[in-house]
Amino acid sequence: MAKFILLLRGDPRNWTDLAPDDRERIMGRYMSWSDELRAEGRTVTAEELAEQTSVLLTSADPKGLVIDGPYVETKECVGGFWMITAEDRDDAIRTARGCPGFLHGGTIEVVEVVDHSG
Repeated sequence: MAKFILLLRGDPRNWTDLAPDDRERIMGRYMSWSDELRAEGRTVTAEELAEQTSVLLTSADPKGLVIDGPYVETKECVGGFWMITAEDRDDAIRTARGCPGFLHGGTIEVVEVVDHSG
């Protein structure tokens, strides 16, 4: 089995603009979806990321400029991730399509993890 990271991206306003009942309903869907992946033994790890706490390190400045988020030029941010196991890329994509992130305008980036274990 290969490992894949599913990065949940979205505009945080799409979440905060939802009615509290809608957020609660969607959060329940996240929990159910995550529980299903765990029950299947496919979740390696999954985490929600803290809102607007990131910093950007860039090589544009020789001293390594640090830019505090949120970034004005960016409408999307990464709100969380799952590392899952999947048979192949197509299986990971099928899994990602079940993510409730689409219910509030999010996107899912599917990235295969390189196995260096030999």
